[in-house]
Amino acid sequence: MCGIQILIERVEVGAQDDACASVWTDLTLINSRRGPDAHGEVTATLPNGETQINLKFGAHVLHLRGSHTQKQPMEDTESGDIFCWNGEIFGGLEVDSSDNDGALLFDLLLRTKAEDPTDFIARVFSRIEGPYAFVYFDREQRRLWFSRDYLGRRSLLVNKSRPDTLFISSVACSVEGEEPPVDDNGGWVELAAQVIYCMDLGLDTSAELFGSFAEYAWSYSEENKAGGYLTLPFGQVALVSGDADPVVSDTLTDYRLEDLAQFQHIDAWQPYIDGLEEALARAIRARVMSIPDRGAGVPRVGILFSGGVDCITIAALLARILPPGEPVELFNVAFENPRQTSSTKQNIYDVPDRKTGRSGWLELCTKIDTQRDWRLVEVDVPYGLVQEYQAHIRQLLEPSATVMDMSIGMALWFASRGEGWLMKRSGSSIERQEEYH
Repeated sequence: MCGIQILIERVEVGAQDDACASVWTDLTLINSRRGPDAHGEVTATLPNGETQINLKFGAHVLHLRGSHTQKQPMEDTESGDIFCWNGEIFGGLEVDSSDNDGALLFDLLLRTKAEDPTDFIARVFSRIEGPYAFVYFDREQRRLWFSRDYLGRRSLLVNKSRPDTLFISSVACSVEGEEPPVDDNGGWVELAAQVIYCMDLGLDTSAELFGSFAEYAWSYSEENKAGGYLTLPFGQVALVSGDADPVVSDTLTDYRLEDLAQFQHIDAWQPYIDGLEEALARAIRARVMSIPDRGAGVPRVGILFSGGVDCITIAALLARILPPGEPVELFNVAFENPRQTSSTKQNIYDVPDRKTGRSGWLELCTKIDTQRDWRLVEVDVPYGLVQEYQAHIRQLLEPSATVMDMSIGMALWFASRGEGWLMKRSGSSIERQEEYH
């Protein structure tokens, strides 16, 4: 997952805002942790009467696609257009395993723009499937386009708390402005995923530069009667299953668990079960097979592993997709419960997810793929460590701030460090083998 950061400010000719420079440094630090493989910055200046508009683009790359690391921001030497990309393309554009999807997409945008300078953004992104966030600067028309995919699978935030200044970033940081924050998130607002935004930087000096953005809403192709270009690359989810008669009546929710056994072996279910399994396998294959090989015995894929049905299903499908013998890391995170007294005989990390994680790991090792190196890594998080990093993780999650956001975010953050205890089987017992990182 890459990091994007943009600064647009209107200043007196030749002037520079030191406060903005400080915020830019903070954004660089936190975004660079999202993309450790390559970093880049590009600047542009637009005359604006007695003032000028300064633009600064920063990008940080996590290399997941292609045979080489594609440095960003990408800039076209002929047109001067600039493109920042944080995403993965799974449909709508042919991407070979040796290709970088961001570079291919930028090339497609430039070629489409040559044919249609007005609607090229809509025409291209109407065919792109996958999670993404992007920023595109059209230098000739002095327009800044930015958005994230319709399902909101990549973050992109904006901050307008300082006058005549706009920040766009994958993650938030503290911004001290002259205007009061619009909410409790320090002025950061997550962009709605249902539109593509366009900012006109060709306005005269008297105009409110950051007052509002033009919004181009997505629509399903069957709803787009006017024939506009901005249509979603997928159709609506069907509310009914075609003309097929339902196997179970609408009173299914009234059945008790023991009553559902009668439906387990109905042949009519099988096409739907097979279809779901194939759809999940196709989605996982698209996400993992393009990850560059790191050498024999070095895992490419890790799973946040609680032993629940979701992560067990992902692991089982990975066993069919990855080459035989390729190791897979399973990170099981357990938090110390401060209410657990020291006098208890129970291990303070023997929480439900730890127990189900071990059971699921044994299932993978003994039944699902006995030849694969399933590396169960137990991550113990002391309560003191939670307190130490809680504020930092909360800032990374902004503007999301619910209890569930924090619970999932903290588990992901501690798992992503890749540090814990590697487990081994010893007969019928499970033991800690060595520290793992």
